[in-house]
Amino acid sequence: MIGAGGVYTSARDLAKFVQFHLNWGEVKGHSILNRKLIESMSTSSPSLCIVVNPQHSVSAERYPSVDVNDTISCQLAHGGGGFGFLSSMSWYPEYGMGLLILTNSTNHNRQWELLERLADGLVIKKLLEKEYSTENLAWKTIISENKYRPEYQKPDSDAFTPYKPEWKKYTGTYQYLFDWNLYTYALVALALGYPGFKAKVYEKNGYLEIDSKRLDEYQHGIFFTVDGDCLDFSGPLPLWKGTRIKKK
Repeated sequence: MIGAGGVYTSARDLAKFVQFHLNWGEVKGHSILNRKLIESMSTSSPSLCIVVNPQHSVSAERYPSVDVNDTISCQLAHGGGGFGFLSSMSWYPEYGMGLLILTNSTNHNRQWELLERLADGLVIKKLLEKEYSTENLAWKTIISENKYRPEYQKPDSDAFTPYKPEWKKYTGTYQYLFDWNLYTYALVALALGYPGFKAKVYEKNGYLEIDSKRLDEYQHGIFFTVDGDCLDFSGPLPLWKGTRIKKK
């Protein structure tokens, strides 16, 4: 299954997503996603780390920072960004607490610092108490496993699938498809210098590339870069990093 991408949301809806994880996949008492699948999103394995960039998964870590005398609790976090926006979220199962930040700039990494300060402040001032312990839950195992998790190793791009003649149909210049009105499109384009929001697929040195990134065939019509970004031709419209594109 290819993960979603290119998602636009509001702070209110993102808060619902975090609450969904805090509720172990339940919404208003109804199970929407099996609890084991929720746990698996944060479960690492040596084989998984070889092929999946940690930025594309939920991270599980001990919480909080060294400022707080609590080394057992679990923090889960994920984020994303693009086209001038950043989203960062973290949640703490034992405290039943979730925090999130949306910003309209991408040239910083302060959002994680702000989230940590907020969490530390709430716990240090005892504005929140633990709702339960994770002693008998999967998070304890996850934290222990991640402690010994190997560093992510990018695959060798020289070992990628050599260019195939049938990939000629994929080459060309593609336009991003956004559900934006003209005013929003113009503002973002002028601010970020993306005059056409284009992506180019081509053959180079015996390999398929997109915007200077070499591609490896995973399945028929599905390709990945060394960073785990996906180019997907398997559906009615191609997807590049989860965003719809159309050949010009």
